[in-house]
Amino acid sequence: MSVRLIRQHIGGDKLFDPGGTASFTNHGGTAFVGWKIASDGTTQRRQASADGAYTGVGTWILPTINAGSYEVEAVLSGGPLTSGTTGVGVWQALSSTRTWTISSGGSDDSATITVSIRRIGTTAVIVVGTIVLTTITT
Repeated sequence: MSVRLIRQHIGGDKLFDPGGTASFTNHGGTAFVGWKIASDGTTQRRQASADGAYTGVGTWILPTINAGSYEVEAVLSGGPLTSGTTGVGVWQALSSTRTWTISSGGSDDSATITVSIRRIGTTAVIVVGTIVLTTITT
């Protein structure tokens, strides 16, 4: 996964695209897929047939200690979510980790989420990314 700088905030923070993909093909049973924009400044994904662990896939901010100064808006543009808060105008502080998941047993599912990040107390969006979650059951 290549990481590219999207925009540098005036305060010196470097923000990167927080989006990415997570998918899992399960041969029977339930597939679990998830994406986190974490309060420690990382992005993480889960791709498992059971409650598997999340693994780090990148960093959305440097220095990571400043993650709590930002908030995220997540807008679902397609598909069902099993968990995670979405909605236009629903801004969530990144002082807490934000997680979006889908799980599927017996059918294929996909969800697409557009995430926007801005500094708390401002209205200017600094970076936008897309998260695509997919489960495939064979």
